Amino acid sequence: MNSILEEDIKNIADSKLVNWQEFNNKSILITGATGLICSIMIKAFCKKKLNLKMYHHGRSKQFI
Repeated sequence: MNSILEEDIKNIADSKLVNWQEFNNKSILITGATGLICSIMIKAFCKKKLNLKMYHHGRSKQFI
């Protein structure tokens, strides 16, 4: 992965603007998962390592 993209994902995951604990012990559905915004959002959720069930759907079989 591109180092700039990795840094952006880290910055999103470290952001205080999002109350990440709100997502703890939840299930969420993400549509458009292979798109730019949603794929970055999924990676940020994964970086936070929350107890979160993520269901995602996208057009491509090859996922992020």
